[in-house]
Amino acid sequence: MDDKPSSARGLVSCSCGYEREWISSWASTATAKLHVVHLGDKAVKHVVTVKKAPPDSRPGEQLRVP
Repeated sequence: MDDKPSSARGLVSCSCGYEREWISSWASTATAKLHVVHLGDKAVKHVVTVKKAPPDSRPGEQLRVP
């Protein structure tokens, strides 16, 4: 098992307007599931998108969906 921290970053966004930055692939999956199953409005259909940060983005820089 690789214990090195991941340099992957990205953004989870939902069709309902929810957005959350993630810092590992595990976090992206957990964030999407948490939103849809527990936090999201049950009356709304949620379409979740997970996107990696652009390669030229800097750590600490706010990520936005283009």
